[in-house]
Amino acid sequence: MVATEPACHRCMLHPVCGASSHPDGLEAKVILPVQRALGTGEGLYRQGQVARMVFAVRAGAAKLVYEAASGWEQLIDYALGGEVLALGLGHERALYQESAVALQPTVVCAVPAEDWQKAQAHASVRDAGQAALRRADMRRRNLLVALGQLSSPQRLAMLLLDLQAESISRARTPPIVLPFSRADIASYLGLTVETVSRLLHRFASAGLIRVNHRLVHIIDPAGLEQLLSDDQVLPDVRLAPPGG
Repeated sequence: MVATEPACHRCMLHPVCGASSHPDGLEAKVILPVQRALGTGEGLYRQGQVARMVFAVRAGAAKLVYEAASGWEQLIDYALGGEVLALGLGHERALYQESAVALQPTVVCAVPAEDWQKAQAHASVRDAGQAALRRADMRRRNLLVALGQLSSPQRLAMLLLDLQAESISRARTPPIVLPFSRADIASYLGLTVETVSRLLHRFASAGLIRVNHRLVHIIDPAGLEQLLSDDQVLPDVRLAPPGG
């Protein structure tokens, strides 16, 4: 399922975007993005490429994948509608630090790196960009802690609660639409696909959630919070220690 509504109003570039209807004067319009449509699984940019563009997710979602020299891959983050990819561009010839791939049919707005630099002259854009970088850093730090310290059920509870908080911030009504496939969830949480599927079933059996493909109704958020604090409170959903 695709989030088809444009998320321009959530985009930090909205005030300076020539394609927007923001009430600021035209003199503030320092960027004119080019829209690009991506199919599910289509790459937006590759790790190691020269970073000539930043990309705002207009609709849909993308995953960020780190590729090690040895060949293994890890899903390390994701971006939903209104979020901007490759914010860390700081100098000419900067390289993308990960690969971006569409999780579903997605539309992005491509902005040249030099225009992104100009946009940061506006305090609202600069402040929003710095805040977004801090949020991304915190999310990745939390993921590192989860992979090292939390059990398999706790990791999934963390992800579901994060997605619920994101959905609430966007004023969306339940259910949550998972942007990920089961394989993507497994990669992000350091689990197997089979473990993810079993956990979703166990969570549903325990009355925490109701699942229909990628639609997830969180029935008992307090129960998920309690599980995140102590997975012993629901022994029937405890499947594996860290590393599972």
